[in-house]
Amino acid sequence: MPHRTGSPTKRELQKVEEEMLLMQDELINTRRVLGELQEQNQEMSRKVDRLNNVGKCRSGKRGKAKGKQDYSKSQKRRQKKQHLESLQSALKNVSTSTCEPVSITFKDELGDEVVVHCGNERKITTEYCKDDIDEMIFILDQYNIPNRGYHELAQSKSTLPKACRVIERRHELNKRINIVQTAPEYPGVYTSLSSSLVEKLADPQRAHVVKDGKVRIKLSGDGTRITCKQSFVNLSYTLVDEETCMSEHGNYLLAIVKCREDNTSLKSALCELITEFETLTCVTVNGQDIEVEKYLGGDLKYLNQIMGIAGFASKHSCLWCKCSKEQRHDMKKAWSINDPECGARTIQDIVTCSKKKLSDPTKFCCNEHPIFLSVPIYWVVQDTLHLCLRICDQLVGHLFAYLLKLDNISKHTVTKKKLENSVHVNKFQEFIHDKVGISDWKFYINNGKIEYRSFRGPEHRKILKNMDLESLIPNHPKLDEWKILWQNFPLLLAEMRKNDRYRD
Repeated sequence: MPHRTGSPTKRELQKVEEEMLLMQDELINTRRVLGELQEQNQEMSRKVDRLNNVGKCRSGKRGKAKGKQDYSKSQKRRQKKQHLESLQSALKNVSTSTCEPVSITFKDELGDEVVVHCGNERKITTEYCKDDIDEMIFILDQYNIPNRGYHELAQSKSTLPKACRVIERRHELNKRINIVQTAPEYPGVYTSLSSSLVEKLADPQRAHVVKDGKVRIKLSGDGTRITCKQSFVNLSYTLVDEETCMSEHGNYLLAIVKCREDNTSLKSALCELITEFETLTCVTVNGQDIEVEKYLGGDLKYLNQIMGIAGFASKHSCLWCKCSKEQRHDMKKAWSINDPECGARTIQDIVTCSKKKLSDPTKFCCNEHPIFLSVPIYWVVQDTLHLCLRICDQLVGHLFAYLLKLDNISKHTVTKKKLENSVHVNKFQEFIHDKVGISDWKFYINNGKIEYRSFRGPEHRKILKNMDLESLIPNHPKLDEWKILWQNFPLLLAEMRKNDRYRD
């Protein structure tokens, strides 16, 4: 019985018929595209067969074909153009059918997979590029190999990454870091402090270092002598409230410059970075303004140089007060680091004294203008490691000098036999081996001079903990005073390290 016009059943049948017609049209288009792809596949197969048969001699007169590496530049360009045209035509046919190609994967002559990403900017990526090219860039930079030299190697060795890939990858890596060269007379590089700080604070894992809208940073520096004529200075900063601030992972490098570790050289070599540090008061991270509180750190030599004060052998070498070296032994006199009435230095006071003559007794060894004027003198902090090592070296040095005196040995005219027969020196060496536990430490003679390896930080702590002066120097006239020094200094270190998160 036929259905009435407009009934629901008839409408459903009409919808099904329309869908069948659409599916038939899609099937016809798919078959057409499939046929075109099969024809292209056959054409590509014929091309591959022809390329495989190129090296075969058709007659005795023709020689063996050249390898791809022996082709001229024009031949390589022509073949590359032909391959690109064939790929583009294949992509054009594929994209006409409701499909859009994203990437093409094929194998190169070495068997490595190469992925060509389709789009306005075609990018070629391989696992070979990701791993081996980065390693090759590291080797080239470490041994200072120029691009032309590597290009010659890559031409002769097909297993090496192409020179163009290496150069392209190096440019890509360089764009990630904003590095600026210093003046030509002071070779070196530096990066922006504010940009680096914004990058670190944008990390959600460092959100805890911002407290009450303020972040505390400490700028540190140190000099290194490579040879007798070459010295380098590096600057880094730390986030004071970060857990890793006392380790190498919490130090972020800012600059490396080839110059001497003195006030004048640092001013000239790092003038742009110094200006940026002086004007830095706040940074904007994710739309939030964060105030920056600045500190300075380093060893005593570096701190004295950047503050314009003479070295530790001068009369007024203290960075924070005007105490002279003749008054250092007087523990009854009180000196302050923030009260000018009690002898404390200030930035303005150093600037004023640096303009006075050398013969003026009120100059207080202020030789140069301070480099950093925005940091108060009481926010200039010496590293506890350098402080500990310096004082411990002095304590051990004075003890060793007295032991040589007891054995009637001159430090500069020592023989091997005389060193073996010295009682007190050998007793100190046994103390280091047995009580401290450093079995490889010993005295040795170098050009008639007695020398020894300097102790490290953990070794100094063991010496301070196990020191027994009564057995080493029982008849010393100032034994009680020496014992007070050796016993009180560990207490001072413990007080300084009370809030230290890295006590080991």
